[in-house]
Amino acid sequence: MRRPVYAPRNRQRQDVLLLSVVVMVVLVWSSIRALAQQSAAPEAQAAQGVISSELAETHPAIAQYHWSKLPHPTGKPKYGGTLHLDLRLDPSNWDPFTGNVGTYTWGNVVYNKLMQVDMTLTTAFETQGANLQQLFPVCDLCESWQQTSPTQYTFKLRPEARWQNVPPLNGRRVTAQDVKFAYDMYCDPKAFQQWATFQMVASIEAPDESTLIINLKQPFPDFIDSLTHPGFFVFPREAFEREGGLKVAPPLGSGPFIFVKHVKQNTLRFRRNSEYWKKDKFGQSLPYLDAIELVWIPDPATQQAAFRTGKIDQLNTFSWDEIENLLHTEKPGVTTYLRVSEMNTGGNTMWQFQLREPPFNDVRVRRALALAIDRPAIIKRAVGRGYCPYGTVPTWWLGRTFPYPCEEFGPWFQYNPSKAKALLQEAGYDETRPLTFDVYAWQRGGAMLPFLGGQVEAVLDYWRAIGVRANLKLLEFTAHQALLRSKEWKGIIAGTGVGPGTSLHSYVMKVHSQGPENYGGINDPALDKLVDAQQQEFHRDQRIALARQIREQELDQVYRLWISMYYFAEFTKPYVRNWVTHELYMFQHGWGAHSMEYTWLER
Repeated sequence: MRRPVYAPRNRQRQDVLLLSVVVMVVLVWSSIRALAQQSAAPEAQAAQGVISSELAETHPAIAQYHWSKLPHPTGKPKYGGTLHLDLRLDPSNWDPFTGNVGTYTWGNVVYNKLMQVDMTLTTAFETQGANLQQLFPVCDLCESWQQTSPTQYTFKLRPEARWQNVPPLNGRRVTAQDVKFAYDMYCDPKAFQQWATFQMVASIEAPDESTLIINLKQPFPDFIDSLTHPGFFVFPREAFEREGGLKVAPPLGSGPFIFVKHVKQNTLRFRRNSEYWKKDKFGQSLPYLDAIELVWIPDPATQQAAFRTGKIDQLNTFSWDEIENLLHTEKPGVTTYLRVSEMNTGGNTMWQFQLREPPFNDVRVRRALALAIDRPAIIKRAVGRGYCPYGTVPTWWLGRTFPYPCEEFGPWFQYNPSKAKALLQEAGYDETRPLTFDVYAWQRGGAMLPFLGGQVEAVLDYWRAIGVRANLKLLEFTAHQALLRSKEWKGIIAGTGVGPGTSLHSYVMKVHSQGPENYGGINDPALDKLVDAQQQEFHRDQRIALARQIREQELDQVYRLWISMYYFAEFTKPYVRNWVTHELYMFQHGWGAHSMEYTWLER
């Protein structure tokens, strides 16, 4: 019996179908494997010791979403595209003397500085994260610098540096005389932010267009670090002397992006400076992005929705609840890249006492209020997961790279309500004469942000439990900051920031009796002596030892209250390359905005 002629044809069809299925499976498996390899390669990098066993044990969330697990940006960067961000930090104006944090943030994409901080992800992989764990000063407008004596620094400017090709600058060269003009202004005590560092300056010389010489009054080991501060823009005389001065738009600089438009609490836009003078290691011109566009998004829920729908390419979150909410829809390594870290030094928040008058000029009262607070419980209540902030001292001064446990804050920051009541009684306060004062907290859009609101509510509950009457007063953020800086308030101001910066510029300003940002009135000769010694010490081990004594003195006297801090998390779209938060300086969508000249989109 002859076989049907169609049987082999059916088998052929079956074989073809089977082959197609196999090919499809192989392709799918290859895709999955490729994605796995993309994630595995950075993990192999991390396994070389970037993530310590102690960090993995004490802060597993940081270890799980560590920067070293992000894709290593390799190959030549690509040009083009617009980076979309939320306008979290809105400039008040464009003047480095009077502007706010938003001014410093976005001024850094228009202006250059003499020195800059390298906080790029490419360098982090090359140095095992050294540039993220400490300040990594590099030349910006200068091409080289040297310390020619204990009190003299000589900088050679880049001959190719040019002002942006917009009127009235029209692309002329940036000279040493330009830098001297701006820096001479910073030597004026009226230059509130900058003078804290430039009070160390005796004179500035510009003997020719390429050479800048800065002479100090005394040796200052942190001088180069201080020059990297975001507020030290090099601005042109033409902008300073025009009608409206530096405050008005457009800001005129030499930086990678040119100002286009700003509508407060609405939009901010910059375009690529196509004639920017910097090049990358491949010889390609910087920056890579065509534009940066920011939109005002006031509340966290709307920010998360904007990220999910692709309206913004990057998102910072400030509580574990927010992180978990996003992880319901976002898949790390697939739809987003996620990094979790401790909040950098500058982001730590504190509560400031008015120390110039009763009741907070009495250390017993301050210690009582500190003892009444259960910090680990507040961390859970306010932010879900987090840590105890380590205080005012810059973390790189202390030789540490991850959060302290709460028990290391000393005896006055441990929960002990009975001892708190006893101290209040010693100070003359009891049920018949309760301790009463006002607490000022800040809000945006009529409400406190969740991390601050949870902290404030918990602290006031603990104080009520020991008979303290704290009256909460809410102010909009700008009014809150204005009250703090007036130094004329009474009671406690909650939720103020340490403030990003370096050395004398920010941290010392808040604890030294002569510090311009010593708003609460700290006046401690022993602390001043330690701070002065630390500022003049060049030997690293001695500097760390002095820094720890500074921290211990402040915690012992409870000059400020340190409550709880959240993990800082950043979500970025997978196509955003060479973007990472700096551990200790300030996040990139903040005071590290200058690093956007090295960011590109891998579409």
